[in-house]
Amino acid sequence: MNILFKEKQRVDSLWPLSITAVVLAMNWFLYFRMGYNDMIFFYICMIIVGSMSLFLSMLRLETEINDKSINYKFYPFYRKWQTIPLSQIAKAEVRQYNAYKEFGGRGNRNKKNINALTLNGNQGIELFLKSKKIILIGTKNPDEIKQAITKLKL
Repeated sequence: MNILFKEKQRVDSLWPLSITAVVLAMNWFLYFRMGYNDMIFFYICMIIVGSMSLFLSMLRLETEINDKSINYKFYPFYRKWQTIPLSQIAKAEVRQYNAYKEFGGRGNRNKKNINALTLNGNQGIELFLKSKKIILIGTKNPDEIKQAITKLKL
């Protein structure tokens, strides 16, 4: 099996950490400056926000294209590789997209017959399956992925 393309994406911005910092500052102000004595709400907020930040930092999208299939894994939603054999793909193309306008945001999004998996950037490989389903996988390397699908003659 010859690997033509491999990519691993993570949330590469500071906004999960920024959310934690803002909530921490607000809680600190409310409880220590305003004189609230009940610390239970403070701890609950910090646990919730910390858990959300941890979840966002765990997100990763892995894509692999080889001479037999296109594989992807969007951890923690898909822990095992999702495999699409080349025989099931009618057409593949690299395109620019707007995650918020087209899909309502980033992540694992489903809209009608389109399944979009995006983390970073605004480009991705769009796979038109013979079953009429469309899968869009975001990429940070559109030129490399375009070379891989050209080699596969998709």
